Amino acid sequence: MTDSVPKFPSSLPLCGLTRPLQLNINTLLRSFSYRKLPQSPVRLSICKLDGSSFDVEVEIMAKVADLKEAVEQVFRESMQESQIDISWSHVWGNFCLCYKDGILIDDKALICFLGIKDGDQLHFIRHLSPKPKF
Repeated sequence: MTDSVPKFPSSLPLCGLTRPLQLNINTLLRSFSYRKLPQSPVRLSICKLDGSSFDVEVEIMAKVADLKEAVEQVFRESMQESQIDISWSHVWGNFCLCYKDGILIDDKALICFLGIKDGDQLHFIRHLSPKPKF
């Protein structure tokens, strides 16, 4: 891609500038930060062990930890009126989310790099951690 500088006809008003504004496309592209773009939420369906499901929304660049937090938030909102207290350390210690054939146990992994996209379904499964050897 070559640098292109738009040419403006001399009849254009200069809006107080002494010369026409010159745009260097490569400079603009280099200075543009994609990380600052607003992210569209991704809607995911979470299937519970009893076969029922619920939806969560997270950003496409969310980490697995963010997804877990979204799951916890859905439960907190649905259990507001009841006095049930869920031990999330117990839940995540014994269960995990599964997508296709993979389990989501790395909290730092970005969901977009795991292939998860809008409309996908994830499942809760029992997570059997290896027993310590004595």
